[in-house]
Amino acid sequence: MADAFVLQTLRTARTKASPRGGFAGTSPVDLLVSLQRELIRRTELDPGRIEDVIIGCGAAGLGVAVLVERVAS
Repeated sequence: MADAFVLQTLRTARTKASPRGGFAGTSPVDLLVSLQRELIRRTELDPGRIEDVIIGCGAAGLGVAVLVERVAS
């Protein structure tokens, strides 16, 4: 089994969930790209060494999980 490392946890900003919300015109992929860029900036990790990225939703509300990672894959 290969070693696994947790380098840092990051999250996107939150905004109102509506057609006029702050991220209404932003795709889930763009949100994830911004997180990965920030992770690389903070850790100075070589992007070529990243093999897998595990993402999830830490703030599912009202019993409904917001699965941005599935939409973005």
